[in-house]
Amino acid sequence: MIMEPSERSIVVHRAPIWRDRADYIFRAAIPDPAPTASIEQLWGRKQGHLIEVCCIPYFLYDVNLGDLVSLSDENTLESVVEDKGHCTFRAFFSEHLESIADVDRDLRGRGAGTEWLSNRLVALDAPSGEAASELSAFLATLENRGVLEYETGRLRSP
Repeated sequence: MIMEPSERSIVVHRAPIWRDRADYIFRAAIPDPAPTASIEQLWGRKQGHLIEVCCIPYFLYDVNLGDLVSLSDENTLESVVEDKGHCTFRAFFSEHLESIADVDRDLRGRGAGTEWLSNRLVALDAPSGEAASELSAFLATLENRGVLEYETGRLRSP
């Protein structure tokens, strides 16, 4: 069923990683809607007629921090025009974290950028293929120990 925009729940980024460079807000349809949302609001920076993504997507695939995207007339993500090589991961912790500070510090210490949606869900950015491999290995170790489940934000190769 197609819903009117006023009926859609929107996932917002309260603390986008590149907030200091962002000057634009746009939205994207979540392809397989999260249980409570069908739209993700994204932060960006105008680059001529394109927008640079300034946040780490929580639910989108093949859209990453730094990518240049085009928008429709309705201010909705149309396509990635230039992939900048960043890799997105999402981790869902098996238990509610009392304090995300230590976990966040550990992830950042491994070179990951972080954006927390809740005390259980974090979107992670790895700025290169090498950093992505290292982060993936670390997340796999935690997944094997039952601490979290994770996925990559890429369905296709850059």
